[in-house]
Amino acid sequence: LSKIGLPIVIFNPSVILGPANLDRSSAKLFQYVADQKPFYTKGLINFVDVRDVADSILLVLEQGVINQQFILNAGSVSYQEFFAEMAKILKVQPPSINIPRKLILLGAVMENLWSKLTGKKPTLTLETAKMAGSNYRYNANKHKNAFQFQYKTLQDSLQWTIEEMQINKKI
Repeated sequence: LSKIGLPIVIFNPSVILGPANLDRSSAKLFQYVADQKPFYTKGLINFVDVRDVADSILLVLEQGVINQQFILNAGSVSYQEFFAEMAKILKVQPPSINIPRKLILLGAVMENLWSKLTGKKPTLTLETAKMAGSNYRYNANKHKNAFQFQYKTLQDSLQWTIEEMQINKKI
């Protein structure tokens, strides 16, 4: 991996779930559901708990692993299932209207134009819109097998993240 002789390790995490400001990264998904937005798209979301990412980095450092690349991914679920689980924990209605991917892309373009006019950050970016219709499952077997690593479940990740965000009044 390293062409100039420096020892490196590359981590490729999927969507990282963890407490954050609601205008940042994957925390926007929590805000979306908390605001009871009605739409979801077909496709899969690949996810990993931020604590698993941190633990993985520590494992690599402790074991002296170098010149490796690891995909970090706890699992893949449909957006409908992901939002429903999140809504259950938040005690709100989940998104219930399936919207085609092309409309998601159009919505992202319109929202990005609107954000330029208003100066507000868009909730839906072109990048997230493109990912939203994907059915790709990330394979983390190399990482799991190398460290006998057990990822946190979606329910554990969402429960912990939401509790932490509620304690800190972020949601």
